[in-house]
Amino acid sequence: MAGQWLQPRRDATPLAIGNAGSVIRQHRLASGQTQADVAKAMGMTQQHLSQIEHGKCHVSLELRWKFAALLDIPLRTLGLSAH
Repeated sequence: MAGQWLQPRRDATPLAIGNAGSVIRQHRLASGQTQADVAKAMGMTQQHLSQIEHGKCHVSLELRWKFAALLDIPLRTLGLSAH
C-alpha cells in the first residue's frame, strides 16, 4: 500500500502519539540545537515549533517523520513504524 508508511503504529502507545511535542523538545535539547535551528531545517517558523513542543498544535505524521530523521528520534517513540 503506497500510503502505508504514513500510518501510525498499531501498537503505538497513546503516550507516544499524544506526547510527540515533548519528545521532540527533549531530542532537540539533547542535540544542542535551538528552536530556530530546528525550525529552519524543518521549513517552519520558530513559533510553530514552540507550539508543537508545548503541545498546542497537532504534529502530523509527515512532520513526525521529518523530526525523526532530523533529530535521530526512534520511530516508535513518535508512534511511527518503518513498515
